[in-house]
Amino acid sequence: MKQPIFLIGFMASGKTTIGSQLAEFLKCPFLDTDRIIEEKKGVTVAQLFAEQGERYFRDLEKRVVEGLDPNALTVVAVGGGLPCYNGLIDVLNSKGITVYLKTDPSVLLKRLIHALEERPLIEGMGEEELKKFISDKLEEREPFYRKAQHTVDANNDTLKAIIQQLLLHRKIR
Repeated sequence: MKQPIFLIGFMASGKTTIGSQLAEFLKCPFLDTDRIIEEKKGVTVAQLFAEQGERYFRDLEKRVVEGLDPNALTVVAVGGGLPCYNGLIDVLNSKGITVYLKTDPSVLLKRLIHALEERPLIEGMGEEELKKFISDKLEEREPFYRKAQHTVDANNDTLKAIIQQLLLHRKIR
């Protein structure tokens, strides 16, 4: 059966990197909800947050998810907060296969400390502030992430090992 594979998880958990390589392996399209929104609106996610606010952005995410074809094999990386708003984790679960890329806070900190300017929710934070933000947001989002149909450890495995875990969940040979 052809259906989307949705990769969910915190920012910097590897959704885009892993998703694009998984899609290449499966010979199917790769979509990133943030990129779809940026293309439709002609501005970056950071600009949308700054100019329109988070609520506006979350509504755009909902429209993107609702517009995805549930009968097409695609790999979709969703924004880190997307599953936590507007009942979208349930929508994702009903439209396809959901995979939570579970990543420890210490790993996220190492990845995010170098990307502060690229991510609107953490822009300008210092290391301690970022550490607290990650801890607080993970605690808030974890109940939604845990609703994914599958969980994959995305901490220290090689990209190849993570993709193999995903393929085992999908039972693709």
